[in-house]
Amino acid sequence: MSTAGPHVRPPDAARPRSLVAAVGAGLFLGALVIATLLLGKAAFFALILVAVLIAQTEIYSVLRKSGYAPATLLGLVCGAVTLVASYERGAPGLALGAAIPLPLLLVWGLTVSSERVRRTIMSTYLGVVYGPVLVGFGVLLLRGRDGLVLTATVIGMAAISDTGGYLVGRKLGRHPMAPRTSPKKSWEGFVAGTLITVVLSVAVLPHVHPFTALLALKLAAVVVLAAPLGDLAESLLKRDLGVKDMGSIIPGHGGFLDRIDGIIFSIPIAYYVLRVLKWA
Repeated sequence: MSTAGPHVRPPDAARPRSLVAAVGAGLFLGALVIATLLLGKAAFFALILVAVLIAQTEIYSVLRKSGYAPATLLGLVCGAVTLVASYERGAPGLALGAAIPLPLLLVWGLTVSSERVRRTIMSTYLGVVYGPVLVGFGVLLLRGRDGLVLTATVIGMAAISDTGGYLVGRKLGRHPMAPRTSPKKSWEGFVAGTLITVVLSVAVLPHVHPFTALLALKLAAVVVLAAPLGDLAESLLKRDLGVKDMGSIIPGHGGFLDRIDGIIFSIPIAYYVLRVLKWA
C-alpha cells in the first residue's frame, strides 16, 4: 500500500504515519528528481537504477521472510543488466533483460534442493519483472525524443495523483475502492487525485514542449487510471505476504517500492501510448 494514495480516513484507534515526515520525505525525493533531471539523462537514469534496485532488494527481503527462497544476488544482477541494456540498446536490450534470467535461474536451480527450486525460480523472477522490466519501459521513454520531459511528466502525474488522493482521502474518504485488498483507499480520494492531476496537467503542460492541451489531457487520463491499479496490485501482494510495507527506508512512506508502485504500472502504459501509438 502506497503511503500517498487515496485513503479512507482511519478509525480513531489507528495510528497513522506522520504526515510531517511523509511530506518532508516527499519534498526531498522531489528535489532529488529535479536535480538529476537538470543534470541530464545519464544522471536521471542513475537515480532510476539505484531506486529500482533498492525496491527489488525490498521485494526479495519480504519474500524471504515469507518463506520463499529468491536468489537475491542473481536477481539484482539481472535487474541491473536489464536497466543498463535498456538504456544502452533500447528495446532489444529490454527484451534480453526480460529473457535472460530464465535460463540462468534454471541453472541456478541445480544448486538448490528440489523442494526449493520452484520457490527460488518464481520469487527471483518476480523481483526482476516487478521492477526492472516494467521500469525498463520508462528507460526506453527516457532515451528517446523529448525523453527527459516525457519521463518526468509521467512520474510527476503519477505522484500528483497519488498524493492528491491521499491528502483528500485521509480526510474525506468514506467509500473504499477495494475493501478486501486495500480498505483504506477510497473513491473520494481517487476522484480528487484524478481531478487535481488532470487540471494541473491541462493548465501547465501546454506551455512545455512537446505538449498540447489535448496530449496533456490524454496522458493524464491514462496515468490516473494506471497509478491506482499499481497501488492496488502492490497492496494485494503485501496482503498475501502478510506485511504492511515493503520497507522502512523512507520516513512516512515505507519502502521505495511503496513510493513508486503507481509509477511502475504507469510507465509501460505511458510508453505504449506515447511511442507505439505515437501520441507524442
